[in-house]
Amino acid sequence: MRATGQRVVIFSAFLLNLAGFAVFSFLAVYLTFKIGINGFETGIILSILTLSSRAFPFFTGLLGDRIGYKTMMTSGLLLRSAGFLGLALSGNFEFIALSSFLIGFGAACYEPSALAFFSAQQHAENKRRSFFYLNMGLNAGAAVGPLLGGMLFSISPTIPFVISSIIFLLLAFVQVKLVPPSKRTLYSGSIAISFKKILHNKPYLLFCFTMIFYWFLFVQLTVVFPVHMYNMTQSEQWVSYVITVNAITGISLMLFAKKAFEYLSPFILIRFGFLLTSLSFFLIMANGTPYWLLFCVIIFTIGETMILPSSDFVISLFSKGENEAAYYGFSDFSFAIGASLGSFAGTVLLQQLPGSIIPWLLLMSVGLIGFVLSFKCTNESENLSESELRYD
Repeated sequence: MRATGQRVVIFSAFLLNLAGFAVFSFLAVYLTFKIGINGFETGIILSILTLSSRAFPFFTGLLGDRIGYKTMMTSGLLLRSAGFLGLALSGNFEFIALSSFLIGFGAACYEPSALAFFSAQQHAENKRRSFFYLNMGLNAGAAVGPLLGGMLFSISPTIPFVISSIIFLLLAFVQVKLVPPSKRTLYSGSIAISFKKILHNKPYLLFCFTMIFYWFLFVQLTVVFPVHMYNMTQSEQWVSYVITVNAITGISLMLFAKKAFEYLSPFILIRFGFLLTSLSFFLIMANGTPYWLLFCVIIFTIGETMILPSSDFVISLFSKGENEAAYYGFSDFSFAIGASLGSFAGTVLLQQLPGSIIPWLLLMSVGLIGFVLSFKCTNESENLSESELRYD
C-alpha cells in the first residue's frame, strides 16, 4: 500500500505540473488581455501567487508534522482546485486576488508534506529513488503543460482553468483513497521548540544559504534565457523552445543517468550542478545564435537536474526524521529570496546592458560562489549518517 501511495503521489506530481503550467504559462496574458485588468493589478495578483506559495510553507510544514502529511496534501489540492475555478468564473479584481491566494496557499500546504511523505521512508536508497522519480514526474508535467494550455487557450481562455480545477479535485479524492497515512509518529512538540531546533541546525542553515545562489540562477530559465532568445529572434516560437528543451533534456538525462543519480553522493551532484549551471552562462558569450543558446539551456538543465532531486534528498538527511515537513517548508525561504533577487537582477541586467558580456559574467560568478559554498556544505555535514551518504 505504501508503494502504491508513492506511485500515486509521483503521478500526481506530473498532473500538478501539467495543470499548473497549462495555466501559469498564459496567466499574465489571460489577466491583461482577456479579463482586461491593468498592468499594476496584474502585477499584484502575480505577486500574491508567488508570496502565498513561498512565504507559508514553513508554517504549513510545521502543521503537517503535527496533523499528518496526507491531511495537508489533500487540503492543498482542494484549495488549489477552488482557486483555479475562481479564476475561471470571475473577472473581478478582488475575487481574482482571493483565488490567486488560494492557489498559492494550496501549494504551500501540499508541497512540504508531499516531500516529507517521501522522506519518511526508512531506507536511504529507496528515498533517493523516490525523489528521482518525483523530479521526473515534475519535468514531464512541465513539458506537456504549456503545449496543452496553448491548445485549450486557443479554444476558450477559461477552459485551462476549469480543467486544472477538475484535475486537482480528482487528485484530492484519489489521494484520500490510495495514499496511506505516514507510518512515522506525528510530532507532538511545540512549534517554538521545532523552530529553535531548525535555527540551531547550522549545517542545514548553511545549505539553505547556499541554495539561494542556485535559485537566483534557476529563475533565469524564465527570465534571461527567454528574453535573450527573443532579443535575438523576435520570435515567440523560439522563446517556447527554451522551456521545451529544458523539460526534454531533464527527462532524458534522468532516464539515461539513473544509476549515477542513485549512487553518487548528493553533495557531489550538487557541486557539479553548480559548476555546470555557471558554465552555461559563460558559454552564452561564445556565440550569438539561437541554436547555441539552446545548447547552453541543455548545459544549464544538466546542472539543474543534478541539483533538484539531490537537494530534496539532502534536506531529508538534515531533518533526521523529525519535523521533516517544516524543514522542507523552511527551505522555501531560500527559493523566495533567490528567485526574487534573480528575477529582478536578470531583468535589469538585460535591459540596462544589452549586448554586453557583463550580465553573463555576473551570473557565472553567482554560480561559482554556490560551487565554492557547496564544498563547505560537505564539510559541515560530516555528522550525517555515513550509510546515507556513501554509495559503493
